[in-house]
Amino acid sequence: MIDAVMKKILWTIIIGSFFVMFTACGHKDQDDYLTGALSLPVAMSIDSSDGSVMIPYQSEGDSEAISWSSDDPEVVSVDAAGQVTVHKRGQAIITAQSGAYSASMKVIATYDKYTDYTRIRTKAEFLATFSQPANFNSPDKKYVLTTDIDFGGDRIEPIGGWDLSDQDTPYDPNRQFRATLDGRGFALKNFVISNPLTTKVDQSYFGVSLIPFILDGKVLNLNIIDATFEGTGFTGSIAGKILEGTIENCFVRATIISSSGNLGIPSGGIAGIVGPDAVIRNVILDVYVSGGFIYAGFNFGTGTNSNAVSETLADQDRRRPIMNSAITTNKGDEDEDAALKDFLDSVRIENEDLGNMDQYTLTPAAKETAWAISEGYMPFLIRADGMTPDWARLG
Repeated sequence: MIDAVMKKILWTIIIGSFFVMFTACGHKDQDDYLTGALSLPVAMSIDSSDGSVMIPYQSEGDSEAISWSSDDPEVVSVDAAGQVTVHKRGQAIITAQSGAYSASMKVIATYDKYTDYTRIRTKAEFLATFSQPANFNSPDKKYVLTTDIDFGGDRIEPIGGWDLSDQDTPYDPNRQFRATLDGRGFALKNFVISNPLTTKVDQSYFGVSLIPFILDGKVLNLNIIDATFEGTGFTGSIAGKILEGTIENCFVRATIISSSGNLGIPSGGIAGIVGPDAVIRNVILDVYVSGGFIYAGFNFGTGTNSNAVSETLADQDRRRPIMNSAITTNKGDEDEDAALKDFLDSVRIENEDLGNMDQYTLTPAAKETAWAISEGYMPFLIRADGMTPDWARLG
């Protein structure tokens, strides 16, 4: 009798233990998943032509425990896996929730903006595309970067080739840049564009820059990082000469040198010479300029809402380049913004203020839709991949 009772008790213990083990290990409800801290990008820029885009995120817990929501699903919706889809132009806040943890990010949504743009994905594609004038000598040509392009320190040809124009030989109109190049927050990195010859000023390669001659083209949302531009006159980072076009929402970290600055042909951090119908706005510079001015050499156009990293140099007073003396400017010293016409609403940002968006004079619309900032960083362009770029890191 005792043996029968003991067997029953042991059987009950075994069955109960098995049930507990099955419940703990073999079955989980949603609430049983571990949750942990979440991290989302500060912001992303997504176009409807991108299709559904997975939000890059980091979580210390299980991804299955994350719930996603949009504060305006008519603009941007998000599914259970964290994929977002743009339905119309606007903005939305995407929130990820995991237990007691949550994180939010801003999505700048555009609709069919890049549908008719040609995507540029590699160094080879970039060089091949812009070596052919037919690809950039028309307003109908539009290009967008889909990633950062690193040239590995190579010396490359500028878009449109070298400007050989002088009073006897006009610039080849087929080499004028009339297209649109939209960086979408990505960068052209680590390259050199320089004058291959040493010649007299009136026979030199004016306009040494990424694009020597912009007629009515546009350069938008582009970073130029760790580049060197060296020429004998009107040297710039983005443009040698820009006559009627637009440069907007760009960041430049580069060295720009004009060896003829002392002869009245100055360089500029953005452009060598800006024509009366050109517009430059919302540009941030972290540059070294030799033989010129911070923003532009000669400025006849409209330059506004741009900012330069300021590191005032405690050296001798410098003369303007139109005098018979070369100058050197380093990241915004006491020299002027440009010869002839100032850049309006444009300031030098001191080192201690580089991480404070309120100190920058970018337009309110640009701060809302094109630029973002994160702790420990200076402002950076919002990217399609949501990445916070290393080059914006402070310290």
